[in-house]
Amino acid sequence: MRQHAWKYWMISGVVAIAGYFALPGKTSQNVVTLAIGIGSVAAILLGTVLHRPADRLGWYLLAAGMACFSAGDAVQDTYHLILHRALPFPSAGDACSLAGYLLVFGGILRLTRSPNRTTQREDNADAAIVAIAGLAIWWQLLMNSY
Repeated sequence: MRQHAWKYWMISGVVAIAGYFALPGKTSQNVVTLAIGIGSVAAILLGTVLHRPADRLGWYLLAAGMACFSAGDAVQDTYHLILHRALPFPSAGDACSLAGYLLVFGGILRLTRSPNRTTQREDNADAAIVAIAGLAIWWQLLMNSY
């Protein structure tokens, strides 16, 4: 079971994303978005506890960054869906999101700059290619509607 946990998590993530697009209203979609974010934090923390990597701080920073992103979304959703007010600028949600970027950056930096790992230029190039491809896809999906 433990060896296949990532497969079950991957399947549940695909189902959640497909279900997101099938939901009728913005409110229910926002709830699913928050659930996916909180589930991501839980998965990172659970994986860190179960696998006990040598450098746990990088993983904890990633989890904290994802938690900040979820908190930023929660603040934005609270203003729009519960308070029915315009989100002020800057807001607490903006601060959470910015903190999330810093924490994720710190976590990735910590994991990739481990003293136990020899860094090769090819690894960085591969990561950059994947990151740019992912960014291009997200940009198309998210910004195309504007």
